[in-house]
Amino acid sequence: MTKFRELLSYNEFQGSAEISVEDNCLFGRILHINDVVTYEANSPKELEKSFRAAVDDYIEFCKEQGHQPCKPYKGVFNVRIDPTLHKKLAFLARRKDVSLNEIVNEALSEKVGAESRVTGPVIHNHSHVVNIISNHDSYDVEEGTAWSEKSQKPNLGFIQ
Repeated sequence: MTKFRELLSYNEFQGSAEISVEDNCLFGRILHINDVVTYEANSPKELEKSFRAAVDDYIEFCKEQGHQPCKPYKGVFNVRIDPTLHKKLAFLARRKDVSLNEIVNEALSEKVGAESRVTGPVIHNHSHVVNIISNHDSYDVEEGTAWSEKSQKPNLGFIQ
Protein backbone atom coordinates (compact mmCIF):
# COMPACT_ATOMS: atom_id res chain seq x y z
CA MET A 1 0.00 0.00 0.00
CA THR A 2 1.43 3.42 -1.00
CA LYS A 3 1.08 6.07 1.69
CA PHE A 4 1.91 9.76 1.79
CA ARG A 5 2.27 11.28 5.25
CA GLU A 6 2.02 14.77 6.70
CA LEU A 7 1.50 16.18 10.20
CA LEU A 8 -1.46 18.19 11.40
CA SER A 9 -1.33 20.47 14.45
CA TYR A 10 -4.14 21.82 16.59
CA ASN A 11 -4.49 22.81 20.25
CA GLU A 12 -1.03 21.41 21.17
CA PHE A 13 -1.82 18.06 19.55
CA GLN A 14 -0.29 16.47 16.48
CA GLY A 15 -2.07 14.17 14.11
CA SER A 16 -1.11 12.17 11.09
CA ALA A 17 -2.50 12.94 7.66
CA GLU A 18 -2.15 9.92 5.45
CA ILE A 19 -3.32 9.02 2.00
CA SER A 20 -3.81 5.53 0.71
CA VAL A 21 -3.79 5.61 -3.08
CA GLU A 22 -4.85 1.98 -3.36
CA ASP A 23 -7.77 2.41 -0.96
CA ASN A 24 -8.59 5.93 -2.23
CA CYS A 25 -8.92 7.35 1.26
CA LEU A 26 -7.56 9.99 3.63
CA PHE A 27 -7.10 9.06 7.26
CA GLY A 28 -5.09 9.79 10.37
CA ARG A 29 -4.81 9.42 14.11
CA ILE A 30 -3.92 11.66 17.03
CA LEU A 31 -0.26 11.13 17.87
CA HIS A 32 1.55 11.01 21.24
CA ILE A 33 -1.39 9.94 23.38
CA ASN A 34 -2.12 6.74 25.28
CA ASP A 35 -5.47 6.26 23.54
CA VAL A 36 -6.22 5.46 19.91
CA VAL A 37 -8.22 8.19 18.19
CA THR A 38 -8.63 8.05 14.42
CA TYR A 39 -10.36 10.23 11.84
CA GLU A 40 -11.01 10.11 8.12
CA ALA A 41 -12.30 12.29 5.30
CA ASN A 42 -12.77 12.59 1.56
CA SER A 43 -10.58 15.69 1.00
CA PRO A 44 -7.59 17.34 2.67
CA LYS A 45 -9.74 20.24 3.89
CA GLU A 46 -12.24 17.79 5.40
CA LEU A 47 -9.39 15.80 6.98
CA GLU A 48 -8.18 18.94 8.78
CA LYS A 49 -11.71 19.54 10.08
CA SER A 50 -12.07 15.90 11.06
CA PHE A 51 -8.74 16.03 12.94
CA ARG A 52 -9.77 19.17 14.85
CA ALA A 53 -13.13 17.60 15.73
CA ALA A 54 -11.37 14.43 16.91
CA VAL A 55 -9.07 16.48 19.16
CA ASP A 56 -12.01 18.40 20.62
CA ASP A 57 -13.95 15.15 21.18
CA TYR A 58 -10.91 13.53 22.78
CA ILE A 59 -10.39 16.44 25.19
CA GLU A 60 -14.06 16.34 26.15
CA PHE A 61 -13.97 12.56 26.60
CA CYS A 62 -10.91 12.85 28.86
CA LYS A 63 -12.66 15.48 30.99
CA GLU A 64 -15.66 13.19 31.36
CA GLN A 65 -13.40 10.27 32.34
CA GLY A 66 -11.30 12.39 34.70
CA HIS A 67 -7.88 11.76 33.19
CA GLN A 68 -5.22 13.83 31.43
CA PRO A 69 -5.53 13.82 27.62
CA CYS A 70 -1.83 14.07 26.76
CA LYS A 71 0.57 11.20 27.02
CA PRO A 72 2.97 11.92 29.88
CA TYR A 73 6.59 12.18 28.84
CA LYS A 74 8.82 11.00 31.65
CA GLY A 75 12.03 12.26 30.07
CA VAL A 76 13.45 8.76 29.88
CA PHE A 77 13.98 6.77 26.70
CA ASN A 78 16.49 4.28 25.37
CA VAL A 79 18.78 5.27 22.54
CA ARG A 80 20.95 2.82 20.63
CA ILE A 81 24.13 4.37 19.27
CA ASP A 82 27.41 3.21 17.82
CA PRO A 83 29.76 2.00 20.59
CA THR A 84 32.51 4.31 19.33
CA LEU A 85 30.20 7.32 19.70
CA HIS A 86 29.18 6.10 23.16
CA LYS A 87 32.85 5.99 24.16
CA LYS A 88 33.51 9.49 22.78
CA LEU A 89 30.50 10.87 24.65
CA ALA A 90 31.63 9.23 27.88
CA PHE A 91 35.15 10.68 27.46
CA LEU A 92 33.69 14.14 26.76
CA ALA A 93 31.46 13.92 29.84
CA ARG A 94 34.42 12.94 32.00
CA ARG A 95 36.57 15.73 30.57
CA LYS A 96 33.81 18.29 31.28
CA ASP A 97 33.15 16.69 34.71
CA VAL A 98 29.45 16.17 33.99
CA SER A 99 27.27 13.10 33.57
CA LEU A 100 26.71 11.33 30.27
CA ASN A 101 23.03 12.29 30.58
CA GLU A 102 23.99 15.97 30.73
CA ILE A 103 26.11 15.66 27.57
CA VAL A 104 23.30 13.91 25.67
CA ASN A 105 20.70 16.40 26.96
CA GLU A 106 22.89 19.31 25.85
CA ALA A 107 23.45 17.79 22.40
CA LEU A 108 19.74 17.10 21.89
CA SER A 109 18.79 20.59 23.08
CA GLU A 110 21.24 22.13 20.61
CA LYS A 111 19.83 19.99 17.78
CA VAL A 112 16.22 20.86 18.56
CA GLY A 113 17.12 24.54 18.93
CA ALA A 114 18.95 24.57 15.60
CA GLU A 115 16.08 22.79 13.85
CA SER A 116 13.51 25.23 15.24
CA ARG A 117 15.53 28.27 14.10
CA VAL A 118 15.65 27.16 10.47
CA THR A 119 12.40 28.24 8.84
CA GLY A 120 13.42 27.99 5.24
CA PRO A 121 16.41 28.10 2.98
CA VAL A 122 19.28 30.23 4.20
CA ILE A 123 20.32 32.71 1.56
CA HIS A 124 23.78 34.22 1.81
CA ASN A 125 24.60 37.06 -0.55
CA HIS A 126 27.90 38.81 -1.05
CA SER A 127 29.67 40.40 -3.95
CA HIS A 128 33.22 40.77 -5.15
CA VAL A 129 34.52 43.87 -6.87
CA VAL A 130 37.53 43.27 -9.08
CA ASN A 131 39.50 46.15 -10.52
CA ILE A 132 41.60 45.06 -13.46
CA ILE A 133 44.31 47.51 -14.35
CA SER A 134 46.45 47.23 -17.44
CA ASN A 135 50.11 48.22 -17.44
CA HIS A 136 49.50 50.94 -20.05
CA ASP A 137 49.32 54.34 -18.42
CA SER A 138 46.92 53.27 -15.67
CA TYR A 139 46.51 55.56 -12.72
CA ASP A 140 46.31 54.97 -9.02
CA VAL A 141 43.15 56.92 -8.28
CA GLU A 142 44.03 57.49 -4.63
CA GLU A 143 47.55 58.77 -5.31
CA GLY A 144 46.93 60.31 -8.72
CA THR A 145 50.07 58.81 -10.26
CA ALA A 146 50.57 56.49 -13.21
CA TRP A 147 51.59 52.94 -12.38
CA SER A 148 54.58 53.29 -14.66
CA GLU A 149 55.82 56.08 -12.38
CA LYS A 150 55.62 53.86 -9.31
CA SER A 151 58.33 51.43 -8.32
CA GLN A 152 55.88 48.66 -7.40
CA LYS A 153 53.30 46.75 -9.35
CA PRO A 154 49.62 47.36 -8.63
CA ASN A 155 48.03 45.36 -5.82
CA LEU A 156 44.99 43.66 -7.30
CA GLY A 157 42.62 42.28 -4.71
CA PHE A 158 39.11 41.29 -3.89
CA ILE A 159 36.79 43.35 -1.78
CA GLN A 160 34.17 41.39 0.14
